[in-house]
Amino acid sequence: MFVIPRFDTHHMRRFLLAVSTVFGLAVLIPAGVLAAASVGFGARHWSGAVLSGFSWPGGGAGGLTGSCSGDLGPVAALDAAHHDELAGFTCDGDVVVVFAASDAGEKLVRDGLRGYPHAWRVKRVAHSDAALRGQQDRIFDAVTVVRVMPPRVVEVSVDTGTGNCVRLDAVRLDHDLFARLGAFGDYACVVYVPGAPAAHLDDRDGSASERWGAGGLGGVVGTYLVLLTGFPWHIGAWLVSAVAVWVYPAVRRRSRRTD
Repeated sequence: MFVIPRFDTHHMRRFLLAVSTVFGLAVLIPAGVLAAASVGFGARHWSGAVLSGFSWPGGGAGGLTGSCSGDLGPVAALDAAHHDELAGFTCDGDVVVVFAASDAGEKLVRDGLRGYPHAWRVKRVAHSDAALRGQQDRIFDAVTVVRVMPPRVVEVSVDTGTGNCVRLDAVRLDHDLFARLGAFGDYACVVYVPGAPAAHLDDRDGSASERWGAGGLGGVVGTYLVLLTGFPWHIGAWLVSAVAVWVYPAVRRRSRRTD
């Protein structure tokens, strides 16, 4: 005969706390990953690949903003002439920010813009424009080599400036995508763009590959599971917080008894 166990107030409180903890973690871990990506901090997958941005189509994925009102010709010419040392430029308010990938690049900027009449500064980055473009074809091949894989990436481009990576805009996330990119380290980064329309990811020879889309409900569920289970630092941080929530009442009760 099945007997329904009786719960007193204490056990019911602990049961509700356990349920709320599980559901809280199921929401807070994915939300924390997306929040970190959306403000530009990025979230590192267990494979080593980085989710560097989260935005809707037409929105930004973090980085510097602004509009330089001065003549950018000298800056553009300097950048175009030194792809091996520099990585583009952008605006931070009215200040021109030039990205340099080496000590030699920083020196080139300081020498080349000496006397430039507008405010500017140098920001150090890991990879030059030439280095990123040298990796672009390899990264493209890595995410398109298996045609039967679920569609996910709608654009592959080089973000030479604030992102300083070969950027992949993805309408859905899966562990295989990050595992393929993990071998490229910080050269590759993923931006999650869930509302992007399905598109063709064209091959280098001009022929269109298969049509890439979000994958429907299965894609949404798969993306959620990746956000929940794929980013160990975020999982660890929220688990520590959950343990603290459980341990604190017991410590408080014990301290009251000793008093």
